[in-house]
Amino acid sequence: MHYEVSIIIPTYNRYPLNLLSLQALEKQEFDLSKMEVILIDDMSTDDTHLLEKYQPPYRFKYIRHEHNSGLAKTRNTGIKNAKGKILIFMDAEIIVDPQFVQCHYKKHLENQNAIVTGGNILSFYSTLFPTFNDFQISELSYLLNKRKMFKETLRERVQKDIRDASSLIKSLSEPIQFVSSEDIRNINLLNDFSIPKESGWFNKVITDVTSFDDCQIPWLLCLGLNHSVKKEFVERVEPYDENFKAYGLEDYEFGYRLFKAGGRFIADPNITIYHQEHPAKRERATDECENLVQFIEKHPEIGVAIYSISYINKQDFPFMNNVLKEHKFLCQHFPNMYNHFKTALFRMLHQIPLQKSTNKTPKKLLRKSGIKRGSKWKAEIFSERDIIEANGMYPHLIQLFDMLAKK
Repeated sequence: MHYEVSIIIPTYNRYPLNLLSLQALEKQEFDLSKMEVILIDDMSTDDTHLLEKYQPPYRFKYIRHEHNSGLAKTRNTGIKNAKGKILIFMDAEIIVDPQFVQCHYKKHLENQNAIVTGGNILSFYSTLFPTFNDFQISELSYLLNKRKMFKETLRERVQKDIRDASSLIKSLSEPIQFVSSEDIRNINLLNDFSIPKESGWFNKVITDVTSFDDCQIPWLLCLGLNHSVKKEFVERVEPYDENFKAYGLEDYEFGYRLFKAGGRFIADPNITIYHQEHPAKRERATDECENLVQFIEKHPEIGVAIYSISYINKQDFPFMNNVLKEHKFLCQHFPNMYNHFKTALFRMLHQIPLQKSTNKTPKKLLRKSGIKRGSKWKAEIFSERDIIEANGMYPHLIQLFDMLAKK
């Protein structure tokens, strides 16, 4: 049997958060007979295996890997087993509102080669973990101080005297889930248990990238957290690259190939995503940098390498976009000129994740890129840099070069 929509959920040690995610999908306004949900258990060691017997009103398939294989391969397992025309990818801890599937589906009916993501992402607290970090504790403090329903529900269900978020978390010896399957049907409760949409890294990406008139980095909207694409488009560009085994950026590499194949990226503000907060991996940044090195080496283009600056300053997406626009303009008008400058810029960007992936602070980027002090090549690079600056049309490109060269 074929379906209109296949929802693919990779999971690793996310029980019972993933159960709430599945239960939220039971209340979709979309015709449940036309959708299937595939949950791929990447060899979890918690109680995720219990979901094998889960029986929702939609077609549900539980698949368990024999070895822990990472997100790329886990999503590909879902793709191989999917019978839907449209593939919706969800992280295992996502709770969605009743319009979620219908909104994704409608965007694909209206747009060719679309990659759709939820445009409204909130941090949602359904479970307390003793290993929450300082940022998560600060978000809990906000909810306790600003949301009466949250504080009252939490006090009632954890049976603890709540003085402040920090003391509460320190008192825990194990996780406490205080949101039920009944609760997630209440949109008001979902919003009262969430941080406003203005906060959070995902929303910064969405707000910035969708604001650009001539966007050079739309593939940043391919968020593994939640995105959808037609299956035939995936088959055309090939699925996730399974060589990305560590955490992070496998979704961006997939999105970059969709972008190069003519994909149109859409962040729909009508699609609301409630991300159930959970402890973050400490090695996450190192894993991402390892994958960024692989990403850049697979696609040795400044359009990818520009993302490296995320690891030496704040995620300044407008600056990234302006750099790429100026670089594109420079290459169009001077295709066979300033090649020393262009090469040096790319190599320095490449050096950032190379050094960060070994837990080093990026420095001496010029020298580590093979550009030695006093060499003829270095003199040629800076001569080209001065000519480009004198042109007056490339201020962001020069700013980036100078920033990296001083490292």
